[in-house]
Amino acid sequence: MSKNGRLIDAELTEVKFGRLSTAAARAWNAMVKSALRDGVSLVIAGGVGGRGSGAYRDFFTQGDMRTRPWLYGLSSYSTVNIASAGYSTHGFGNAVDIGSFPPARNLNAYGSTGAARRKWVLANAGRFGFTRTFGENDPNHFGHNGSTTAGYTTIPLENDMTDEQAHQLANIYNAIFSGGPSMSDQGKSIEQSLADINGTVSRNVQRAGADVTQIQDNADTNTMVRALLAQVAAQDAALKALASGSGADPTVIQAAAKAGASEALGSLNFAITATTK
Repeated sequence: MSKNGRLIDAELTEVKFGRLSTAAARAWNAMVKSALRDGVSLVIAGGVGGRGSGAYRDFFTQGDMRTRPWLYGLSSYSTVNIASAGYSTHGFGNAVDIGSFPPARNLNAYGSTGAARRKWVLANAGRFGFTRTFGENDPNHFGHNGSTTAGYTTIPLENDMTDEQAHQLANIYNAIFSGGPSMSDQGKSIEQSLADINGTVSRNVQRAGADVTQIQDNADTNTMVRALLAQVAAQDAALKALASGSGADPTVIQAAAKAGASEALGSLNFAITATTK
């Protein structure tokens, strides 16, 4: 790759209000489309009037920005100093400043729309490979990790797949292959979800005054149920044979046996619930 601020056209892709590296542009466009589906609009700051300063900055633009910052529509909420030419995080085309993005200290700076935008971006940017570089010191500045799979899927999609289905598939793909958050476990990564599951089944429970792991308790319960079912089956067969030999009605005897077994299973279920709740 070329030096900071001196990328060639082949290394950049046009996006609305600027240019980004190919990977960042693709992820940004995917994030914009996803946000729109949720009723949130995303734009790069420093558009028309700001000369595209919120995306890639070439060497001249970065230098001029230090000299004449008022021309570039910079956020008044940023406390990060403008970098020298050749040293900006925007110099490789992997960073964006999101327009009308309020800071934590003034969530109503851009009204309810801005607050909704901030909430959506902070919850979803990671799925597309974007993270805030400077936190609240430069609240609307997000850097891209260069991933070519974040936020969208590279596997073939069915022709009749809806945008929402494609979005869900992209989430799953990103969660599995890019370490992104899974879409159905409160935004946790798959690794964290599996760790939580392992912690749950590995914890101890009290049984007869002693600590027993959840896994062992489940296994013992399963064994108890299987043994009880085997006993019921054996008793059912014995009762049938006894009824046939004594002239009694096998159907009546069998019904009584099933009723007794059902009551026993109900008692067992109560005992298990009371022990593990």
